[in-house]
Amino acid sequence: MSNLSRALFTVFLLVTSFGLFASDAQIYLKLNKEHCFNGDGRFPEITEESISDVLNWTAILEEGCNIEALHIEGEITWETLQTFRKTLNTANRFYLLHESQDYMNFVVDSNGGLIEPALKIGEMVANSPAFFALEVPEESVCFSSCIFIYAAAEIRNVYGKVGIHRPFTHELDPSIASYSEYLSIYKTLTPTLKDYLVKFGVSPKLIDDMNVIPSDEIKILSLRQRNEYGLGADNIAAKEYRKALKIKHCGADYVDLERRFHAVISKCQNEIGFSDYSKCESFAKTAFPDFRGGRESRCVESLPTRKIKFF
Repeated sequence: MSNLSRALFTVFLLVTSFGLFASDAQIYLKLNKEHCFNGDGRFPEITEESISDVLNWTAILEEGCNIEALHIEGEITWETLQTFRKTLNTANRFYLLHESQDYMNFVVDSNGGLIEPALKIGEMVANSPAFFALEVPEESVCFSSCIFIYAAAEIRNVYGKVGIHRPFTHELDPSIASYSEYLSIYKTLTPTLKDYLVKFGVSPKLIDDMNVIPSDEIKILSLRQRNEYGLGADNIAAKEYRKALKIKHCGADYVDLERRFHAVISKCQNEIGFSDYSKCESFAKTAFPDFRGGRESRCVESLPTRKIKFF
C-alpha cells in the first residue's frame, strides 16, 4: 500500500461510522439500591477528580451498595470512548472488591456510531478483569458498530434487536480520494474488522454480509442467524477459555462428566419432550449421581472468578 493510501485508510478508519446520530451516548453505573450516592441509584458523574476522592470503597460496600449494571445508551463517539474508559475503571474497582460478583452486567442500547471507538470499547471489555454479561433489553437495539462491542462480551442476552449494515463515510470528504482509492481503502478495512471478530469466535462472513447491505438499511439478525455467525448467547472464545480453566482446576474427566450430564438434560428436553428443566435434571442426576453429588460444587469453588493468565 502506498503512503497516500495508508494515510487515507487511517483517516477513513477514524471517521467511518455506521449511522447518523443526534446525540452522544449516556454511560453510567446503575447501583442496586436507590439510596446509594445521590438517591437515584446511579453512580455520580465520573470526573478526573471524583475518581480519586469521592470513593470510600469500604464504606460503600458496607452500606450494601453494589453495581447492578454498566449502561451505554446512544451514539458511539470518541467522547463515548473517553467516558466509558473512566466509568469502566470505576466499575472494575468495585468488581475486584466484591468477590461474590461473578459477572459485570452490561446493558446496551445503541444505533451505532464511529468504528474505532467501538472497537476500542470492545477491547476494553475483553481485557477487563470482569466477565461481561451483555444485555440488549426489550425495546432496545444494538445496531451497526455496536455489534463490535456486543461481540466482545462473554455472555450475550438479546431481548431487543441486533442489526447490521455496511459502514459508510458521511464525514469523509469526497475530494480526498478517487473512487478507486475509496474502494482500495474499503478493501483494507474489511480484513481489519474480520481479524477483530475472529478472535472472539465470530465468523468473518459477518463482515462480508454487512458489506452488501446498504448503509441506510438495517438487517435484523434472528436468533438462528446470530448463532450461525458465532454471535449467540455464549462467546465461543470465552467458552473455550472457561473450559481450559475447568480442565486445569477440576480435571479433564470432570469436564467430560459435565458435558455428558448436560447432554442428558438437552436430550430429555428436545427428544423426550419434557419442557420442565427440573424433571430433566432429575434424570441427569440419576444417570450421573456424582456430578451434582459434590463434584460440581467443588469445581465451582476452585475456579477463579476473574479473567487471569493461567498457562
